[in-house]
Amino acid sequence: MTVYADELFAVNFISNILLFYAYALLHGIKRRRLRIITASAAGAVYAVIEAVLYIPMLFRAAVLAVMTVTAFGRARAVLNTLGIMFTAVCAEGITAAVLAFSGADARLASGAVTVFAPEAAAALAYFAAYPAMLLYKRIFRRGGRYKSVVLFLNGIRVSFRVMYDSGNLLKYKGLPVIIANWKEIRALFGCGTYAELIDCLPDMISYGTIGKSGVMPVFIPDKCTIDGMECAAAAAVTERGFKGCGGIAGDID
Repeated sequence: MTVYADELFAVNFISNILLFYAYALLHGIKRRRLRIITASAAGAVYAVIEAVLYIPMLFRAAVLAVMTVTAFGRARAVLNTLGIMFTAVCAEGITAAVLAFSGADARLASGAVTVFAPEAAAALAYFAAYPAMLLYKRIFRRGGRYKSVVLFLNGIRVSFRVMYDSGNLLKYKGLPVIIANWKEIRALFGCGTYAELIDCLPDMISYGTIGKSGVMPVFIPDKCTIDGMECAAAAAVTERGFKGCGGIAGDID
């Protein structure tokens, strides 16, 4: 079988870019395009040299470490290198599984599984493995960020969903604050408008964001549960709506 250097370089270059970008997205690492491209190109060049000179595979770990430092810097270099290795193994495992289930010939030899499939199908399955991992991570993280909140006050109960936001660090009398849309809690006070609700609530809390700052009415419910677990928390009320949920919680775990 003839292996062409330009094809080998191109395939490894693209797969390296996918690997580094996927790892950065999965772990929330800042993506520096030029550094990732440089690291990917270096890895592709090494793949060509390895194929021509038959360099022992042991050197791959050292080259990957250099590529990782090039792409993401020296901070957490060991952890990032191990993480990239694991991500690559997951991508290869997904590729092998997809090809095997699609009818490709899979054989076990010397403790390793080799899948024989057309090059185009193998490349497509491999490149699709990274979006699949990112989609899974997004779904898993999205599901974990939304929590069910139940507030009790004077024998009245309201329930709604909130999104956990680590950036919400508001405190009121030492308690973490849930920011709720006024429509979600108006039943606790029997108010028909936001203005009426402001008059009913006993206190105000100040807040500040990048865009603006201001105050919100706040109260402490008789009881608060988040995903069925009782916790101590205050609730601030805003006229703003929240996409996909009725409020935001932060620092309540």
